[in-house]
Amino acid sequence: MRKLNGFDNYVIKEALKLYAEKCEEEVALAQKTKRKNTTLLYGEGYFTQVAEAISDKVDNLTLSKHLKLQKENV
Repeated sequence: MRKLNGFDNYVIKEALKLYAEKCEEEVALAQKTKRKNTTLLYGEGYFTQVAEAISDKVDNLTLSKHLKLQKENV
């Protein structure tokens, strides 16, 4: 399998951030409007935690020289 380059890494991580933020907003809204005697399947922080785990996997699939360049530019 081919490794990802720095741009691929950036795009995937930004998409993960947006997804996690949107899901966390939906969870917060669902908790505010929760009906009596109901339980939510996901709690606050779940999607952020999953996004971070996937982000680590994306880093493992990215060329190491591209990761070094990204860290230097940040």
